[in-house]
Amino acid sequence: MIRRVNIRQVDGKGFQDVNSRDFNSFKNTVRKEFDEPLLKEILPIGSVIDDVWWESHDGRTRLPRHLESKAKDSTIRGKAGITFGRQIGAYPILVGMNYLAPLESYSQIIVTGHGARSITGVETGLDWRKVTEKQLAAIPGISSKGAWSLIGSRAKSMSRNKPHESIEEWFKSAKLRIPDIVDTRKILV
Repeated sequence: MIRRVNIRQVDGKGFQDVNSRDFNSFKNTVRKEFDEPLLKEILPIGSVIDDVWWESHDGRTRLPRHLESKAKDSTIRGKAGITFGRQIGAYPILVGMNYLAPLESYSQIIVTGHGARSITGVETGLDWRKVTEKQLAAIPGISSKGAWSLIGSRAKSMSRNKPHESIEEWFKSAKLRIPDIVDTRKILV
């Protein structure tokens, strides 16, 4: 199955000279007209991907700081940052997530967006009673302001010793509608 096309400009004896402007124009055309539409067809929004292995934070390159225990600690899950990962396999698709997850761990994700050569996702199975503002804001259809409203509503109900009984009640109390852009029921449980 084709997922994307690698394009390399090679210099050296025996290779055809290609104008850099023409090469970049061709490369951008392939990304826009081939790679991105193909990715959207193969992994449409709402697709579930199992066993995404988280490998770096805040950039696609694995750095020495990513080997430290704090990068792998489960307490960072849901905090501000970006996590990158892929499934184990030959030439896997890069997955970006708009909050931190412990490195060297696996998650199941639901596709929430597409780049030219990568996808954006959010973990499935998040406990709605514990989900963080950053995790909520990563769900399409919940803005940063909406995420804060949900967190505030949850905190207020807990302080009154009357926790919300359901996700529907929680969203209603925050004056929000449960988004249907992706299957929110797969994300919040």
